[in-house]
Amino acid sequence: MIESHLQSSIEKIDFWCKINKMSINPLKSKCMILGSNHRLKHSPDLTLRVENHVIENVSSQTVMGVQIDWRRTEVRAYYGMGIYFS
Repeated sequence: MIESHLQSSIEKIDFWCKINKMSINPLKSKCMILGSNHRLKHSPDLTLRVENHVIENVSSQTVMGVQIDWRRTEVRAYYGMGIYFS
Protein backbone atom coordinates (compact mmCIF):
# COMPACT_ATOMS: atom_id res chain seq x y z
CA MET A 1 0.00 0.00 0.00
CA ILE A 2 2.71 2.49 0.95
CA GLU A 3 4.68 1.47 -2.12
CA SER A 4 1.79 2.29 -4.48
CA HIS A 5 1.22 5.68 -2.79
CA LEU A 6 4.91 6.54 -3.05
CA GLN A 7 5.07 5.40 -6.68
CA SER A 8 2.07 7.55 -7.50
CA SER A 9 3.77 10.56 -5.87
CA ILE A 10 6.97 9.93 -7.83
CA GLU A 11 4.97 9.84 -11.07
CA LYS A 12 3.28 13.16 -10.22
CA ILE A 13 6.63 14.77 -9.40
CA ASP A 14 8.14 13.37 -12.60
CA PHE A 15 5.22 14.79 -14.62
CA TRP A 16 5.66 18.20 -12.95
CA CYS A 17 9.38 18.10 -13.73
CA LYS A 18 8.74 17.36 -17.41
CA ILE A 19 6.23 20.22 -17.70
CA ASN A 20 8.87 22.53 -16.22
CA LYS A 21 11.65 21.16 -18.46
CA MET A 22 13.43 19.32 -15.66
CA SER A 23 14.04 15.66 -14.93
CA ILE A 24 14.66 13.32 -12.02
CA ASN A 25 17.97 11.50 -12.29
CA PRO A 26 17.13 7.91 -11.26
CA LEU A 27 20.81 7.06 -10.81
CA LYS A 28 21.16 9.76 -8.15
CA SER A 29 17.80 9.02 -6.48
CA LYS A 30 17.75 6.82 -3.37
CA CYS A 31 15.05 5.25 -1.21
CA MET A 32 15.39 4.97 2.57
CA ILE A 33 12.78 3.87 5.11
CA LEU A 34 13.14 5.56 8.51
CA GLY A 35 11.64 4.22 11.72
CA SER A 36 12.30 2.27 14.90
CA ASN A 37 14.39 -0.91 14.74
CA HIS A 38 11.33 -2.96 15.73
CA ARG A 39 9.19 -1.64 12.88
CA LEU A 40 11.98 -1.69 10.31
CA LYS A 41 12.86 -5.30 11.06
CA HIS A 42 9.64 -6.38 9.35
CA SER A 43 9.55 -3.92 6.46
CA PRO A 44 10.67 -5.12 3.02
CA ASP A 45 12.66 -3.01 0.56
CA LEU A 46 10.48 -0.88 -1.67
CA THR A 47 10.60 -1.18 -5.45
CA LEU A 48 10.09 2.36 -6.70
CA ARG A 49 10.78 3.47 -10.26
CA VAL A 50 11.56 6.63 -12.17
CA GLU A 51 11.07 6.14 -15.92
CA ASN A 52 11.44 2.33 -15.55
CA HIS A 53 14.68 2.65 -13.56
CA VAL A 54 14.52 1.09 -10.10
CA ILE A 55 15.47 3.50 -7.31
CA GLU A 56 18.17 2.01 -5.10
CA ASN A 57 17.28 1.18 -1.46
CA VAL A 58 19.94 2.41 0.98
CA SER A 59 20.46 2.25 4.73
CA SER A 60 22.47 5.49 4.91
CA GLN A 61 23.04 8.47 2.67
CA THR A 62 25.03 11.71 2.85
CA VAL A 63 23.16 14.75 1.55
CA MET A 64 24.92 18.12 1.47
CA GLY A 65 27.35 17.00 4.19
CA VAL A 66 24.70 15.48 6.47
CA GLN A 67 24.73 11.72 6.96
CA ILE A 68 21.31 10.10 7.45
CA ASP A 69 21.29 6.51 8.73
CA TRP A 70 18.13 4.47 9.38
CA ARG A 71 19.84 2.44 12.15
CA ARG A 72 20.68 5.43 14.32
CA THR A 73 18.65 8.02 16.14
CA GLU A 74 21.01 10.79 15.14
CA VAL A 75 22.04 12.76 12.10
CA ARG A 76 25.73 13.63 11.80
CA ALA A 77 26.78 16.81 10.06
CA TYR A 78 29.98 16.90 8.03
CA TYR A 79 31.85 18.70 10.81
CA GLY A 80 31.14 15.87 13.30
CA MET A 81 28.41 17.45 15.41
CA GLY A 82 25.51 15.14 16.24
CA ILE A 83 21.85 16.10 16.39
CA TYR A 84 19.94 13.66 18.56
CA PHE A 85 16.28 12.77 18.25
CA SER A 86 14.21 11.21 21.00
